[in-house]
Amino acid sequence: DWSDVLRMQEGIELNVVYRERQYSVMGNIIKPDPKRDNEYLILLYWLDQTELKTIQKKYAEEKTDVCIILVDNYDDVMNSMDESQKPQMSSMIAKYMREWIGDADGVLKKLDRDRYIFMFEHKYLNKFIEGKFELLDRVREISVGNKTPATMSLGIGCGGENIARNDEYARMALDMALGRGGDQAVIKDDGQFSFYGGKTKEHEKSTRVKSRVIAYALRQLIMS
Repeated sequence: DWSDVLRMQEGIELNVVYRERQYSVMGNIIKPDPKRDNEYLILLYWLDQTELKTIQKKYAEEKTDVCIILVDNYDDVMNSMDESQKPQMSSMIAKYMREWIGDADGVLKKLDRDRYIFMFEHKYLNKFIEGKFELLDRVREISVGNKTPATMSLGIGCGGENIARNDEYARMALDMALGRGGDQAVIKDDGQFSFYGGKTKEHEKSTRVKSRVIAYALRQLIMS
C-alpha cells in the first residue's frame, strides 16, 4: 500500500512477496520540490531473499524437539488392577503412543516403566498442537480393568540452540505439567510456556514433591 510507504519518512524497509519470490525492499522518499506536497520521488532497491528464507525455514523446521512423556499416575493405575491385566494396560499405552507419533519419523525410547523420550523434527510440532494432543484423551479412556484412569504428562522443549538445551526445556516443561496436576502437555521454548489439556481433577499425592516442582518452575519463570 503506497500510503504505508509514504509514512516511512526515515527510510523504507519492507518484506514483500511477489510472484512467489520473497524480497527485502529498501529505499528512500525524496521531495523534489518542497512547495509541492503531493509530489514524491521514491527510490526502491529489491533484494531477492527467496533462497535465504527457504534455507532459514528448512533449518528451523529440521531442528530437533525433545518430548518427555510420563504416565504420571502409573503406580495408582497398576495397583488398581489384577496382575493378569497389567500387561494389557502397558501394551495399550505403547500402541496409542505409536499411533500418536504417526508419520513424524521421530525416535521414541522407553526410559523407565512409566517414562519415555520422543525426539522429532520441529516441523511436526504444529501437527501435535492442531491435534490437541489427543494422546492424553485416548490414554485416559483406556479401560482394561483399571479402577483409576491412566493419565499422562508431556513436557516438550523447542527453540533452544541445540538438543541439550531442548532436553533441559523439556524437563522444565514436564515439571511444570506435574506441578499443575498432570494430565496435560506443556511446551517450553526459548521465551515462554504453553499449556494444553488438563482435564482430570488434580490428586494430591506428594506435597513435598509438588512444592519442589512448583518452586523450581516458578524460579525458572522469574529468571526468564
